[in-house]
Amino acid sequence: MKPMYLPDEIKTIMSSLSDGGFENYVVGGCVRDHLMGNTPNDYDMTTNALPEQVKDCLGEYRIIDTGIKHGTVTVIINGMPVEITTFRTDGDYKDNRHPDSVSFTGNIKDDLSRRDFTVNAVAYAPQTGFVDLFGGRDDIEKKLIRCVGDPDKRFNEDGLRILRAMRFASQLGFIIEPETSKSIHKNRELLKNISSERILSELYKLLCGEGASYIISDYADVIKIFIPSLSTDERFYETVKGINRLPADKILRTSLLFDGMSKEHCTEALRFLRADKKTIKAVSELSEIRDADVGTTRQEIRRFVSDNSFTALERLIALRRAKGTEPQKTDLAEKLMEEVRADGDCVSLADLKINGRDIKKLGESDGVRIGEIIERIYGLVLDGSLKNEREILIAAASEIIRKSF
Repeated sequence: MKPMYLPDEIKTIMSSLSDGGFENYVVGGCVRDHLMGNTPNDYDMTTNALPEQVKDCLGEYRIIDTGIKHGTVTVIINGMPVEITTFRTDGDYKDNRHPDSVSFTGNIKDDLSRRDFTVNAVAYAPQTGFVDLFGGRDDIEKKLIRCVGDPDKRFNEDGLRILRAMRFASQLGFIIEPETSKSIHKNRELLKNISSERILSELYKLLCGEGASYIISDYADVIKIFIPSLSTDERFYETVKGINRLPADKILRTSLLFDGMSKEHCTEALRFLRADKKTIKAVSELSEIRDADVGTTRQEIRRFVSDNSFTALERLIALRRAKGTEPQKTDLAEKLMEEVRADGDCVSLADLKINGRDIKKLGESDGVRIGEIIERIYGLVLDGSLKNEREILIAAASEIIRKSF
């Protein structure tokens, strides 16, 4: 098998630890990425050196005690952070999330056997090649997500692994091995013990993966554990087929997932998951306009954009295209929207070529009346009754003022 490419910074760390007499490997996601033919984004390492011994070997570099009680330090070389963790075994997981204790070990097998999935349990060092004790390379070739060992045990150790399995399958385009899948459904209630923030982070990654439609459909019962208002009727399963027709955008894909939910339920679900205010606002607003008639004329499109925004209309068009809703009307709406944008049509009061000061110069001093006149002029421009040209608007405003006396 082709040797794994390692950056100079990793080679430096490996050389320093080897010179100190310690075994060391890159492990986890970086090895998985290499085996899939991808370039790793970052590198994690494991070693039989204890944290203090790691620090002694690499003392000339900046070192952060990331999680030293669990055996992890971060070494920064040339601005590149590398987590290095001592071979370890984990104690009991009484909270279904974190081990109560860890024990350091001198055996790489012990360390790999505690990991979540076989595809993440392959280590590599130039001297020894790949250390694959649980069939990770075969599972990568077969495109399978499989737990290391007993899946019930793995998920009861850390309930977040349930969502991580779903997320990896979605991101990598893999399927979940049958026994692992069975255990996910069986143990889904464990997600109630996981923080909302961690769930949301995994959910966004899952939704933006290439296999999101399949995972959402097959594991809707799992998602309902943390989104109980999720509508999983027959329409739901048809709708989520469109998730992968959308760009990998969390707002769009979350909106389609929530397609059968009311605005109130969308807001409630995202608040429970501790989503940021911007996302809550965008998804909730989309839920409110999902069935709106955007129109089939340029005037109607201008009015819709004025009431909402170009961004809202773009998102609505993307959602309708993903669902296959009235494709001809959707294409026409997009065409008209682009014409309105390209021609700089007036779609907000800020675009209007006159303002309150102009009305005041025409002799109207009452603030309420000035606002009413501006709104009336704006409405006429949106409807196409007036061109958004200053002279024309001044004349129209003068006529409105004249008729009011």
